[in-house]
Amino acid sequence: MSFCKHHPSFPSLCIPHVAGHITEEGIWNLFQPLQLGDIAHIEVVSNRGKKDSRVIIHWNYWYDNRNAEDTRRRLLDGKDFPVFYHPERFWKSYQYLPSQVRRPSSIALKDTRCQEEEKRRKAAAALSRQEEEKRRKAAAALSRQEEEKRRKAAAALSRQEESVELTREEQHTLEVSYMVMMTTVEMHPPPITRTAKKLHAMTHSR
Repeated sequence: MSFCKHHPSFPSLCIPHVAGHITEEGIWNLFQPLQLGDIAHIEVVSNRGKKDSRVIIHWNYWYDNRNAEDTRRRLLDGKDFPVFYHPERFWKSYQYLPSQVRRPSSIALKDTRCQEEEKRRKAAAALSRQEEEKRRKAAAALSRQEEEKRRKAAAALSRQEESVELTREEQHTLEVSYMVMMTTVEMHPPPITRTAKKLHAMTHSR
């Protein structure tokens, strides 16, 4: 988690229930060895109608060390942080919310909401991937169809051009054959028959 979006003093820490005789000095002495942050001031407030008190610790800023970062992260995630005041005893502390004291029930509710939000986000992401895959496949199928149409059209046009070329070649062959035939006739005229000779002689005797 990045703390960049948060003020260096955020969040304040709240211990909802401590013994009624706890003083600000006692809390100060307890937190100084933890090296969580530079303490701005401490509030010790009696819980109305009860014998215990509530402690709120405000910071000038959180320290930049592993222990402080882990504690700060737990509070921002809605989890509790145990504050040991005895080797075997501790208080549960939470992120301080000005409108209410952090309770385990509210933490559970926040965790549930976070889980539901995460489920919705994952479902939306999965649906988006499915839609994207459908669009990709549809585009690929359309591309193949268009390519097949262009291939068939090109093949048909090629066959037509080949047919035209064959017709031109046949015409050229006929022209050449005719020219050869006419040349042959001029070089070798057909023989004159006897009847033609007689007619020729009669015509010239007159």
